[in-house]
Amino acid sequence: MKLKFTLLLFFSLVANRLLAQENVQVLQAVVQNVYDKAKKHSLYRKNVDWDILHQQVFGSAIQTRADLEKKVALIFETLGDKHATLLYHGKRVVYSKPASSFVPRPALKIAPDYASNGFSTKLLEAGYAYIALRSPVKSDTRSLQSYQDQLCALNLKNIKGIIVDLRLNEGGSIFPIAAFGQLYGGERIGYNSTHDGLSGAWKVKAGKFYQNNSLVSAVKSQCKGNDQIKIAVLISQITASSGEIIATTFKGRANTIFIGEKTYGLPTLNIEFNLGNGYYLGIAASFIADRNGKVYPNYLSPDLEMINGDDFADLNRDVKVKAAMEWLKK
Repeated sequence: MKLKFTLLLFFSLVANRLLAQENVQVLQAVVQNVYDKAKKHSLYRKNVDWDILHQQVFGSAIQTRADLEKKVALIFETLGDKHATLLYHGKRVVYSKPASSFVPRPALKIAPDYASNGFSTKLLEAGYAYIALRSPVKSDTRSLQSYQDQLCALNLKNIKGIIVDLRLNEGGSIFPIAAFGQLYGGERIGYNSTHDGLSGAWKVKAGKFYQNNSLVSAVKSQCKGNDQIKIAVLISQITASSGEIIATTFKGRANTIFIGEKTYGLPTLNIEFNLGNGYYLGIAASFIADRNGKVYPNYLSPDLEMINGDDFADLNRDVKVKAAMEWLKK
């Protein structure tokens, strides 16, 4: 019995040691993978001395999860990529945290829910409508079609002006772009942009959203557009990521104004990689440019700056909604 127990203990120790070695190999492989992907695909790769970064990353051991996170954070920081993210089994483990000075205004954090799918429409008065797309943004086919159906239910041919509220859109998906094709005033809505110039035109045609001729998302178009509609886009300090990208689709559109404050500052398009073993990487691969080719590398600015006065519980008291209505009626 004693011999049997000793053998079991021995094999258990060997198994644990092998598992530990395997885990270390996984951690090292993940860091190497992040480094390689960033060097090849990052929007900011030309700003990095890769020999120096290689020494900083691999010059010391990678044996624990903490080591991995420290090394990956160093890669992200050296790139200057505020949008880069490393996930482990769906949980963000390395990402750029907001500056300590960034404090969202209370009105933006206690806003009531619009709807279960993050989208709502409302007729403010005859001829003037309000639509809001807030986080968490849905990207499934049913939700996208619901967005399109609700938009068309406003009877766009009789609408003179629309407020598009993205103040509470902190990102999540660009798929909803397909649902608002009637509002863009044209098929072409933007481009990908890198340091090498514009590429990959973005278009929405007959309910289908394309990037560089590749279909991204689609809805069944339920109504005709009305190019005469005036649009006021509301943005805030927490409008971020895909929220900023959706806002960009209205930049350069005729009869359009942006009201609010400059956005959070993540208007880049990420490329995503499955690294295996539960790890998933997203790094910025391109900037976004509007339909006229203007690039937005940092954030979007409003045409009319207004910081406070949000009132999501009562839009009649919301100073930005009131300012938008005043402009729409001019």
